[in-house]
Amino acid sequence: MLQSLIEAGGYGLPNPAQQENKIVTEGVKAFESHDKWFDRYPSLVRSLESSDARTVKIAATTATVMDNTQKMLENYYSQYGEGVVVNALGPLAPRLIDVVRIFFPNMIANLVAEIQPLDRQSGEILTIKPRFTNSASGVLAGQEVFLNKTDGFYASDQSTELVGTGDGSTVTFAYTTSYSPIRPGTVIVSVANIAQCSDDGAGNLVGAGISAGTVNYATGAISVTFSTAPSSSAAITVEYRNDIEQSPDNIRQMEIGLNLVPIQAKPHPLKVVYSVQSQLAASAQYNIDVQDTVSNLAAQFIRKERDYVLSSRIQAAASSPTDGSLNFDASIPAGSNYTKNQHYQDFAIKITHAESLIFQNNNRGNVSFILAGINACDIISRTAAFVGEPATVPIGAYKLGTYDGRIDIIKDPSMPPNAYVFGFRGLQTGDAAMILAEWIPIYFTPVFQNSNLQNSQGLLSMYDLLVNNPGYYLAGTISNYVA
Repeated sequence: MLQSLIEAGGYGLPNPAQQENKIVTEGVKAFESHDKWFDRYPSLVRSLESSDARTVKIAATTATVMDNTQKMLENYYSQYGEGVVVNALGPLAPRLIDVVRIFFPNMIANLVAEIQPLDRQSGEILTIKPRFTNSASGVLAGQEVFLNKTDGFYASDQSTELVGTGDGSTVTFAYTTSYSPIRPGTVIVSVANIAQCSDDGAGNLVGAGISAGTVNYATGAISVTFSTAPSSSAAITVEYRNDIEQSPDNIRQMEIGLNLVPIQAKPHPLKVVYSVQSQLAASAQYNIDVQDTVSNLAAQFIRKERDYVLSSRIQAAASSPTDGSLNFDASIPAGSNYTKNQHYQDFAIKITHAESLIFQNNNRGNVSFILAGINACDIISRTAAFVGEPATVPIGAYKLGTYDGRIDIIKDPSMPPNAYVFGFRGLQTGDAAMILAEWIPIYFTPVFQNSNLQNSQGLLSMYDLLVNNPGYYLAGTISNYVA
């Protein structure tokens, strides 16, 4: 059923496309290793076979962490014996995988971050930061590719370099180009961007602006004597083409910057305590299984707390434009006849501007989500392009709806009510703004029954977060909002 997805998987060098395939492939294989899951989790099967790539990836990642949880239970069984584990965990033992399946896909991490599952506590996650290898075409070696602009000729054999700066008296300038040999007939010497001479293909510089000039094509040595001394501070530049057929080692390089970053899933422990008396009363009078209730409450709490940590990291990493251009004044402009709803439509301008700023700052990206406090969500939800999610009973941060069918709106009660963050998830695997390194979503210990008739049970979640590209986050705020 899912074989086509497995066959599509890629292994080998961790390029981003292969990493995407690897996450999906391993998730599908994990799912297929459990025959009963096909009948038990039909909705997950449908998600794995979806035509939407993000749905497939979320489903595959969920299957992977479910498999990790299953292996944890098997370790329990081998260590304590199945009878002991089932007796200690009660109905939680067979439901633990269900708990993970329910809470994991509903984390806001699936909307605002990239999830890379770990197969052990100390693992590696993939990041990608391509860098220039050569200092040329307006960039320096080591600078990030998309964050720094070239003059348009980095992927070329053409160079423009600074020969010197005029002082109003010097007429002769000598310079050796960074690359050689030079292709004959490609040399142009300019002063203040105005061409003064060019080579004749035989080693001579000729033109009305000079009295003498030579170029050594083999070594790149250039000498030029101007008819009139270049004025003070005038830039003298040389443009030429490097003969890469004779010197292929001079072809400029770009380091893709695929990095496997060591990471360790950090423990997030919690203990739950309840009395034997309350357990017996709940079971006898209300037919409530305390352990089942504990598992549900713990799962919701862990999901809520994870979302809180993720949201806090995003808010801390987000920058605000110094000109305040992403802030929105909710008061109706003086002298206008706008209603509140009409004025709130202007929030769309802030979204468009945020997309422009993210693109300008990173040379890529747009707005793929807005993380917002309750007042900001009130305004966004009244814009014409907003479409709400089906009715739900939320706990903690949740998806309120979408804007323009493509931007996820996440309502977070833990944020300041008037605050919001425009975010771009990332271009591809490894380029994400935030990466969640997931190992064990929920780990339960057996119940410890104390002689004082108090039961206690420990639970543990193990993961870590990495802020990878904070430039993808921009913050704004609402002012003068009245409900």
